[in-house]
Amino acid sequence: MWFLDLIAAPRRAVRRLLFSHVIRIVGNATLLSLCLLSSCTSPTFQIPALSQSDQVPLGDPARDAQARLLAEAHRAFAQARYPTAVLFFTRFIERAPDSRHAAEARWWLGQAHEQLGDYAAAMQEYRIVAAGALSARANSREYETQALRRLDELRGRQAADRTSGRRPVAVRLPAASLPAESAITAWLRDLSSAGVTALVIDADPLPATERERRPLQRAKQVIAEAHQLGLLVWMTFDVHRPQGIGVRPDWLSVTSNGAASASTPDVTNIGYQAYLEKVLRELLDTGCDGIFVPARPTDGFAAEFSEGGFRAFAASFEPSLSPQDLFSPGPSSDGSPSDRTVWYWRWVGWKAASYAKFLVSLAAVLRAGGTPRALLLEVHQETLLNPLEGLERYGEDVVELVRRTGGTIIVRREAADGEVLIEKLGQQLGAPDRLWTEILPRASGDPFSAASLRLLLGEQDEAGRRSLLIAPQLVPAVP
Repeated sequence: MWFLDLIAAPRRAVRRLLFSHVIRIVGNATLLSLCLLSSCTSPTFQIPALSQSDQVPLGDPARDAQARLLAEAHRAFAQARYPTAVLFFTRFIERAPDSRHAAEARWWLGQAHEQLGDYAAAMQEYRIVAAGALSARANSREYETQALRRLDELRGRQAADRTSGRRPVAVRLPAASLPAESAITAWLRDLSSAGVTALVIDADPLPATERERRPLQRAKQVIAEAHQLGLLVWMTFDVHRPQGIGVRPDWLSVTSNGAASASTPDVTNIGYQAYLEKVLRELLDTGCDGIFVPARPTDGFAAEFSEGGFRAFAASFEPSLSPQDLFSPGPSSDGSPSDRTVWYWRWVGWKAASYAKFLVSLAAVLRAGGTPRALLLEVHQETLLNPLEGLERYGEDVVELVRRTGGTIIVRREAADGEVLIEKLGQQLGAPDRLWTEILPRASGDPFSAASLRLLLGEQDEAGRRSLLIAPQLVPAVP
């Protein structure tokens, strides 16, 4: 991680290191191009075990290295580390194109691309396997048959996508705004005809009373009906401002000036993270297609910590550290990054990395159970415009979030400028469905009716066909 470079860096080198990290955030297309949203495709074969001859050292360093590389590639795939699996399978093919495992490696490379949502790259690998050029390789006939079948399935999917020609459009709404049970089907049909392809529903994941459970029960009904009409439904899972979740006092954050927060839990607290994973598993019982993780609504990410979170940080660097070591003034007072201590920036990097690691664990929960679900991560537009401030204020490192989670990024539009950076990010992600734009129009009346949404969509000519999330902000009626 970039922030580890600060451990040995002299204080005067901090500004240079931070600047290099900013450049990496906004310009690292190589990393981002590997990191796409997981698909719902499951592998056809069981991951093969290496034969005894492959496991025993062969006395040939080159072949030994090839066997280890293939084993690491399969291990990465089994652990759902799909970007790493793509990297290792590709290296194996490049270094050992005549290997007896060439067909196997290309098939599993295609499977890894599918799990990342890169169907074009997957089809390219399947075509090579299906062509029979690798017929002398181990199990090649079996892989050829499966590659032909998978090509037919993916071609059918592409044809359906071209026929529908629908721009992905999602609407975010609170569960309390869902219609009555008798009106759900007609409402969903109206939304679909208006161009909506998905819903994002805000509901308490752990309601305590029967009255509080009603919105979640209504959401389950909507999900079942939506699936009948081909609509996706994602549930909001707010880790920064949890609703309906009993947060223990020791999970709450305090600020650098010692003030306690009554509503902001520490996302790096291990106890809080474990509890949220349990909550997520229960939320998935609704049958939803994934979760939408909202961005932190207010700044102050770097200035907050819990006792448990800070202890974990200190244990990683210097057990004798105190919060005063982090937040005391630095050598400068001009408001620049060097106005903070080296320990402060180590803390910012560690906390952001810990948050990303937590999201990786949520992604693992979503992929478990044989039905992979989507992870949608909202980030502030400000983070694209000023990556260092986004990291410090909200804990958002877009490169790390995409690279480590494989999730879809949703940019919350908060200003008219910044379109160039959003467009660049979309190009780096490599596929249009890897990046969404979120708009927050002010609305009154019934903003979730089909008529209102048709009007909103008609006003949007934003970035051509880019996927769009509409989150209407209700304006109170004037008496």
